[in-house]
Amino acid sequence: LCDVSRRYCETIGRTADDLREAVEAVYRQERDRVLATLIRLLGDFDRAEAALQDAFARALAVDHKHADAYFHRARAHLQVKSWKSALEDFEFAIISRPNFAAAYFQRGRLQHAQKRFAKAIEDYTTVISLDPGFAPAYNNRGRVWVLTNQPEKAAADYAKAVSLGDTS
Repeated sequence: LCDVSRRYCETIGRTADDLREAVEAVYRQERDRVLATLIRLLGDFDRAEAALQDAFARALAVDHKHADAYFHRARAHLQVKSWKSALEDFEFAIISRPNFAAAYFQRGRLQHAQKRFAKAIEDYTTVISLDPGFAPAYNNRGRVWVLTNQPEKAAADYAKAVSLGDTS
């Protein structure tokens, strides 16, 4: 955070981390609404996407270890099929926050779609170790096990996903 933000935090008795967490929470809740508003105001998805990317770039300029900004920018890259950029941003998000299960899950989905099955399995396995109750990770890893001709492992993962409530 910039010096002005630090002074503000000191004035109100909150830490820079408290402020960052509050901003990240609002951002996570409002990202889709902001993109939709930009599309409506600009009348053009590409221009709206560029504006959103610019906002991500500004957030990263303030705090280059801002895992959520990398994560959401990666998801925006996915929407426009910019696979390499998405992968890079998921990796930066993970480097910035090594226990970021959602980033591992999304990177696993990208690896899966790109037919990098061993890497997808690694990512899904990491998600499961970080969040053992996250059923979609078992389900997706099961799909990769099927694609790699490992039906016993697939069956075990599907059974676990169902036991956790995943019906997809």
